[in-house]
Amino acid sequence: LSWAVEIKRNIAAPVRKGFHVARDDINPTRSFVVHSGEGRFHQPNEIEAVSLLDLSQTVAEHFGCEIDAAAGAESLAAIAARPEETERAVFSEYHAVGSVSGGFMLRRGRWKLNYYVGFAPELFDLATDPEEMTDLASDPGHAGILAKLETELRAVCDPEEVSAKAFADQDALIARHGGLEAARGLGAPGATPPP
Repeated sequence: LSWAVEIKRNIAAPVRKGFHVARDDINPTRSFVVHSGEGRFHQPNEIEAVSLLDLSQTVAEHFGCEIDAAAGAESLAAIAARPEETERAVFSEYHAVGSVSGGFMLRRGRWKLNYYVGFAPELFDLATDPEEMTDLASDPGHAGILAKLETELRAVCDPEEVSAKAFADQDALIARHGGLEAARGLGAPGATPPP
């Protein structure tokens, strides 16, 4: 058995070309991207994102040690030994100062829903379109899966309510720092300015 493991230094777990090239070279049985956030989630191309806590548990087991790991941390060996959970739901949300809408994502298996408050939803089939180039949301043949994912998203949260609260919290934070212009001068600039 062989694994491909890439370790990231942030909570996002983007996979770059070099990791795919390495995977092609070694043909691993499992592929992991380690991130500093919490939890595990599936990425396209049979890659599973795992946390630093899982990696810590892996190192401890390898050396025959016990550590006081966080609840739910598992070694990569234990994760690799069980079948992949390809149908598990994955949820995320994004609220940037300056954005016009809160962004929400729900993925289940091959299907990914992007939901932006006040805009039409987007639906992608990641099995046939991993780069998310063809939006299927307006295709009547995909209305059922779109409705199912939207219902599942609303079981997790009310996007309109959460977006409104996030923007209200951001407005209050900006006001506490002296207004928008003063807040823009705080901290390091982001790599990509919000739209």
